[in-house]
Amino acid sequence: VGLHGVALLLDPVMHFTVPVVLVPGLAPWRPLAVAAGIVAAWLMLALAGSFHFRRRLTQRRWRLLHYLAFAAFAGALGHGLTAGTDLRGTTGLLVAGGLIAPALWLIWIRILVPRLPPVARRPIDAS
Repeated sequence: VGLHGVALLLDPVMHFTVPVVLVPGLAPWRPLAVAAGIVAAWLMLALAGSFHFRRRLTQRRWRLLHYLAFAAFAGALGHGLTAGTDLRGTTGLLVAGGLIAPALWLIWIRILVPRLPPVARRPIDAS
């Protein structure tokens, strides 16, 4: 994600500035598509940084925070399909399908497969 932002800053055609790369809604070219990518990048950064604070969060808050991964995935995929030129036409649909299919499968499994109760931890006998 960071490399993509730097590449945009160095692109001689687009002329993106640092604020345009970091702030959603400032891009003059396809502003909604670019904003989706920027928001997705910020969400991914927040999720990556959240591992540092894992011990300070309750399990419920940790899980709720990580549901943002779905929004980041959708935003990044939408950005790639609408802002870029690499994923146009059939190739873009195949790439999107290749990304969406396993994600939907894992979500489906997560919903359908019942969770096992937590295993009670027993102290280890030191003798």
